[in-house]
Amino acid sequence: MLDKLLHILAWTVLGFLFSRAYAGNTTSAHSKKTIAKWRQPKRLFWISFISAALYGVSDEIHQYFVPMRSADIFDLFADVIGSLCGAVLGTRWYNDNRQYKEATGGPATPSAPDHIR
Repeated sequence: MLDKLLHILAWTVLGFLFSRAYAGNTTSAHSKKTIAKWRQPKRLFWISFISAALYGVSDEIHQYFVPMRSADIFDLFADVIGSLCGAVLGTRWYNDNRQYKEATGGPATPSAPDHIR
């Protein structure tokens, strides 16, 4: 049971990090055009979820070929559940920051005081 919870936790982090990576944070005009299509919340969710879940599939396939390890379908289910949770959290985080930025007209996160910069 603890093993499955650890799988869920690890893939939640992975799904969240995929969503952060796909959301991007760049100032380059070319990169903005390229990344903009992933910034739509539904697309961001799906590409993050699928990427993390496919990584879980590849991990289980890899374990099948490693001596003293075995592939487990229940580990894969835990990976997919974690991927789902991470993609949801990452997409929510992106939406909340975007809405904050649009409402305040400032950066997505408050900037440091002048004496710290």
